[in-house]
Amino acid sequence: MPMFFMLAEAVILASTCSIDAFTASFAYGIERVRIPLLSNGVINLICSSILGVSLWAGSIVRPYLPDWLTIAVCFSILFLLGISKLLQGMSKTKLTADVDDDKIISPAESVTLAVSLSLDGIGVGFGMALRNIHSVSCTIPTSVKRTRTHNKPTHASPKAGQEQRANRGATKGQKKALAF
Repeated sequence: MPMFFMLAEAVILASTCSIDAFTASFAYGIERVRIPLLSNGVINLICSSILGVSLWAGSIVRPYLPDWLTIAVCFSILFLLGISKLLQGMSKTKLTADVDDDKIISPAESVTLAVSLSLDGIGVGFGMALRNIHSVSCTIPTSVKRTRTHNKPTHASPKAGQEQRANRGATKGQKKALAF
């Protein structure tokens, strides 16, 4: 397979698997919930590992399935994922990863967020591996894409960004004065 097609598959897979992470990051940013670097690393590690394992599992099963069954399995996986996303979009969901309501996703809280974000990665990774995608070339770009998605600024307004910049070099007393 030419390198261009392998790269294109990897970029498409990374973009597809990162849409949920981008949406969740955006929603948490609007609610002013921060995702620190350590929590981001935990999310990235779990999501990329689950995707890698599902790609590996699909590549193990692929030689034992006839082509018609591979196509049927891939279609079923994508169809069910699409239906579940449609149903999720129609229902109002509350942001539930911040269990203690401190507006910061701790590493422990990020585990549940990562598992929920990687559920569609299981199906997509397995289905892509059944169609003979190169597993390693897809896991690495997906990991990088997720890291970039979660490192987006989490403040929702320009005023919040100005307050954050003003508080950076301030002492405790100055921060209290800035709050008024």
